[in-house]
Amino acid sequence: MRRVCSVFFYVMAGAFFASAMALPSSAAPSSAPGSTPAIIGVSTVFGVLCLAIGLDLSRYAHWQRDAAFVLVGSALLAILWLVQMACMMATPEVSEVLPEGTVDRFRSGDHVSGILCIAAFLGLGCLLIWCARNKPPANNM
Repeated sequence: MRRVCSVFFYVMAGAFFASAMALPSSAAPSSAPGSTPAIIGVSTVFGVLCLAIGLDLSRYAHWQRDAAFVLVGSALLAILWLVQMACMMATPEVSEVLPEGTVDRFRSGDHVSGILCIAAFLGLGCLLIWCARNKPPANNM
């Protein structure tokens, strides 16, 4: 039961991290000043909390591997969301259905920050995978 609960919290952490990574690219620059970093910060804090609870429930067994999979998976999910949004906003039918200015707000998002955030999560996840694979063997004397 602990393993099932830890997987649930890993999925929740991935969802919070993915939303934090996708937000800079999809947020409108006309939002209230400081609202985007605040939302990203709160989402990241909830992601870290869920990840910590999941790691605690699994008793930190293979914590580097588990945390790496959460980080890499959430980065890939954020990329999937952004590609999906970009493809959707590129179709002319969507601009007819959505309120005026929605497509322009998506196009004017801070894509550099979004890409840097995704790259940071991917880099940290890959570093954790590399560290987990290159551990020295335990000395059982």
